[in-house]
Amino acid sequence: MASSDTQLTTGVNEVYDERFEEIHNSVENTIELFDNGRGCRSVKRGTFGCVLGHHSYSSGIHRIRLRSDYGITFFGIHSRSKPLIPDDMVYGNYESNPSIYGWGANGYGISNGMFAQRTFTNKSAGVICFVLMLNCDEHKLNIINENTNERGELNVDTNHTPFPWCLFVQISRMGGCVSLVHPPSLTFKLFLPSAMPMAPSTIKTLEHPIIDSETTDPQLTSALELWRQEAYRMIDHYCEKKREEFIELRHEQQTAVKPTTMQSIFSPLTIDNDKIYFRSNRSASKNILPFQKIGTEALLEQNHGCIAANEQHFLIIQADILFLYKHSWPPIRGLPWTYGEIYDMFWCSALDQFILISEQHLLVFDAKTAQLSPLPLPDNPETINFYGGTCIGNVLYLFTWGWGSSIRVYEIRPMLELKRVYQSPFPCTTDELIMHCTSNYQVLAMVIKNCQDEIYLNLYSPTNMERFWSLKLDLVPGHRNIRCCSVNDNDWMVISPDSSSLIHISAEGELVNKITYDPVPWYGISLKNNDILILSDNTMTTYRLY
Repeated sequence: MASSDTQLTTGVNEVYDERFEEIHNSVENTIELFDNGRGCRSVKRGTFGCVLGHHSYSSGIHRIRLRSDYGITFFGIHSRSKPLIPDDMVYGNYESNPSIYGWGANGYGISNGMFAQRTFTNKSAGVICFVLMLNCDEHKLNIINENTNERGELNVDTNHTPFPWCLFVQISRMGGCVSLVHPPSLTFKLFLPSAMPMAPSTIKTLEHPIIDSETTDPQLTSALELWRQEAYRMIDHYCEKKREEFIELRHEQQTAVKPTTMQSIFSPLTIDNDKIYFRSNRSASKNILPFQKIGTEALLEQNHGCIAANEQHFLIIQADILFLYKHSWPPIRGLPWTYGEIYDMFWCSALDQFILISEQHLLVFDAKTAQLSPLPLPDNPETINFYGGTCIGNVLYLFTWGWGSSIRVYEIRPMLELKRVYQSPFPCTTDELIMHCTSNYQVLAMVIKNCQDEIYLNLYSPTNMERFWSLKLDLVPGHRNIRCCSVNDNDWMVISPDSSSLIHISAEGELVNKITYDPVPWYGISLKNNDILILSDNTMTTYRLY
């Protein structure tokens, strides 16, 4: 039987604790593991790489759920007792080993290391979820494509693939990413303080199956203590760095022809409530379309198709007037808007101001003083045509318009500073452009258009622009911009004015629902308490999702 912690469900062992641990590649560092071995992804392109699972299977029936996040991937089994030999004639491919049985994510089957048959058509786009069934008792391997419900079966010759079996996953030379899918759980995400300039790029995540308990999870207690210790180490490192900077500056002043006095300015360290937060991982997203509960509705004629919000206010342009509204709708401020077409606007909590992007202008609006002023960037990119952006904590992301859109990343506090510039092929290639970019607490979502007029919703890591998943949308680009916003913290809503539609996308990159929305929607933003606001030609409507 399987040497793993499993749960018996109607005679089938649901394997909850499988993980990847053994990497094989003909070129070093082709593949890396992440999320404590629950995922594997390509690091280099040009050669194949594969990973083996931790557990061994010799009897019983075992059910493993996997997810192909992107790229060309393969799932199956391999005999633990057989060596894995790369085929150098096909870029180090491992599928030709006689002990390999399984399927590629595009539907082809491999039996005894040779092509068997195309099991499913794989018409699904973006993230694909599979169920792999290891029937050791009957020497069979089964697969279910959960996106299309297509199924396949292979008879395993134990002369070529003797027991024990192990999980086998291969990523092609074109790159890809595979994750193990675990049961519904409570997830704890621990963000290190982004106020620190050297804050690490990783996010600590803990996941556990939900159990009945009135006591604090010991793993959470341990993680909180480790998080606290790491935060203090970051503070110590930051202070030491500043001490060295001070010594160097003081030495320069002492040797200067005209020494001047120095000042030390200390900004308070703030840690917002979202550095550690809890959310429930749901196996399926709740369909929120069509909206059932209307919160409030207001007439906003001659608006420019953009809106931003914080916890107290809405900001919108109507008939060349920049209006600040309270959530209770009466306008409290109005300023002339003379900066041309507005491209995007969003709230920046680190600045405590709204950021507005228009033709050749990058502006900030202070809701407390009702003042509109330029936002000077430290690298002075006056010739760059920014088209939109978003903020995550202390980091500002601004993207450009045009094919091969680039993204400039700025740290806001203690001073605005350019940290990185991303260009083709990340986050998009030279035949792609960014139509819109937004975020939630932890990831970036972008609406991408390519030269074939295909539209995708892509999810990216904010620290390295790694693409988590990509979903092709059944939309045709028109004259108006397609936008997106987060809903329910983890899901996404795509707003398409030209097709007059709203599209609900799950956190895993799967289509939940698509509806026609009347009047034509222009923009959407997520509000507190999981409310959502939809801006149309002449109205602004808020909806209560629950």
